[in-house]
Amino acid sequence: PDGAITLGTLPSDPCTVLEVADNGTGIPPTALSRIFDPFFTTRLRARGLGLVPVVGLVNSCGASLQIESEPDKGTTVRIYFSE
Repeated sequence: PDGAITLGTLPSDPCTVLEVADNGTGIPPTALSRIFDPFFTTRLRARGLGLVPVVGLVNSCGASLQIESEPDKGTTVRIYFSE
């Protein structure tokens, strides 16, 4: 979908899905395309690895990740674990 980023291949077989959603400010498309870049931030004084550790955890579990977001409508994160 538009406003989505996917890491890995979403399973077509039965799987377990962990979903977390909010109805916050969302992520602008320009930032969504970069959220997994090391040290990327939209905050002025932020430091750290950002979402890079999430990529490592998802990959080590053999899972896939999808993030959908629309500005002013919120963000949904889904992690797909193959059975």
